[in-house]
Amino acid sequence: MIELEFDNPVLQGCKNSSRVPSEMGFTPIRGTVRLLLILSLVLGLETKQVDNTAAFTHAPIGDKEVFGEPRRRKGKLENAGFESQEEVDPCLFISDKVICLVYVNDTLFFSPKEEYINEAIESLKSQGVAVEIEDSVAGFLGVHIKRDESNKTIKLTQKGLTERIIEALNIDHEPQKHTPALKEPLGKDENGDPANGSFSYASVIGMALYLCGHSRPDIQFAVSQCAQFIHGTKRSHIKALIRIGQYLKSSVNEGLILRPTDSFDIECHVDADFAGLYSVEDVMDPTCVKSRTGYVISVCGCPVVWVSRLQTDIATATMEAEYNALSMAIRDILPLRRVFKTVAQGLGLSNKTATSLKTTVWEDNMGCLKLARLKPGQYTPRSKRYDIKYHWFRSHVSCSTNNISVEYIESEAQKADILTKGLTLDKFRAIRKLLCGW
Repeated sequence: MIELEFDNPVLQGCKNSSRVPSEMGFTPIRGTVRLLLILSLVLGLETKQVDNTAAFTHAPIGDKEVFGEPRRRKGKLENAGFESQEEVDPCLFISDKVICLVYVNDTLFFSPKEEYINEAIESLKSQGVAVEIEDSVAGFLGVHIKRDESNKTIKLTQKGLTERIIEALNIDHEPQKHTPALKEPLGKDENGDPANGSFSYASVIGMALYLCGHSRPDIQFAVSQCAQFIHGTKRSHIKALIRIGQYLKSSVNEGLILRPTDSFDIECHVDADFAGLYSVEDVMDPTCVKSRTGYVISVCGCPVVWVSRLQTDIATATMEAEYNALSMAIRDILPLRRVFKTVAQGLGLSNKTATSLKTTVWEDNMGCLKLARLKPGQYTPRSKRYDIKYHWFRSHVSCSTNNISVEYIESEAQKADILTKGLTLDKFRAIRKLLCGW
C-alpha cells in the first residue's frame, strides 16, 4: 500500500505480513538532524538536500524485499566511499569529506566544500541512483528550515501542519490563548461529561505529537497530557486539546530558533513534578501519585532532544522523583554523546573535542544533586531503597574520562520546568524564550 505524505510516496511496510528485521530500519535517532544543522552553522558547512525519486517504487515487492531499495542504497553509498555508522545511527553515513543522513527518500549532505557534495552525488548517479537535487537544506520531512547566516541562526517551523491542526479543531471562532495548558494538571475526569468534539481526537493528537517533537517543545507538556486520554476521552480533554489549538493560533509562524554558541558542549536541564496529579485524580488510583519527568538536552546551547512523560515507578519523595528523572535524562545523553563524537571525528574536529566532550546536567534539587555526586555503591539513609535501575548512571558521572558533571541551577533558569507542569503566563514566556528563542 502506498500513502502520500509530504508529497512523497512512502511504502507502509507495517501493512506487509512479513516481519522486517530491525537492522533494515532507516529512521534517524532523535536529534541527529538537529545536531548536524547546529554543527553546519557553527562550522560553516555547505549543505545540500537530495530527493531519491525512486527510493521505493522500483523495489521488488516480495516476501522479503519490502525494504529492498533502501538496503541497496546503503550498498551504493558504501561504494561511493561512505561508511555506515549503524552502531550510533543506522541512517548516518560518513566519508572522508562528506557526512550523509538518509531517511526514506530524503538525503541530507554536509561538507566543508560544496564540490565534495557534488562529487558524492555524481558517484551515486553513476550507480543508477535516481536523484533530484533540492539545493541547500531547506526542509526535511515537513519541517521548514530557514538559515540566517548574518545572525548565525536556524529557524525550524511547521506552519502547514500547525494550520492543519487549527483547521481540524474547527476553532476559527475561538479566541487566541497565550499558554498551551492551564496551571492545573489534566486528569482522567472519570465522572466528567462525555466527549462531544466534532473532530478525531486521536488524529489531532498524532499531528500535535509530530509538531511538538520536531519544532515546538513549548507545547510538549500540554500535548503529552492530552495524549494520555485517547481512550476514555472526556469533555475536559477535548477542551484541553482545543486550548492547544488556540495557543497555536497565536503563534502559527513560530517554531524553534537555533542560535548555537562556539562551545562544543552538551547541557541537560532536568526537572520533575512530584505527584502532580494527586489533587485532581481519585486518591485510590495509583496514577494520581505518579510524578512527571521533563528534560531538554542541548548541544552548543541549542535544544536537540526534549521529553515530557510520566514516570513508570511511584516516587515517595521529591528527591526520589528528581533522581528518577535524572536517570532517565542521562539514558538519552549517552547515545547522543556517541553520535556527537562520531560526527565530530567525521568532520575532522580535533581529537580533544571528539573524545573529551564536556557534559553538564543542571538540577535544581539539592538532595538529588548530593545523591548523584556520591560514588557508586554509596547512598544516603533515605535513598538506600532506591532501585538499582536508577543508580546505574552514577558510574558514568563518577568516571573522570566521561567528563559528565551534575550541577545546581536556580529554578528560575530551569528550562525543563516548561516540560513538567502548567506555568503562569510570565514564567511560561520567560522559559520559552530560554528554550525556543522567542
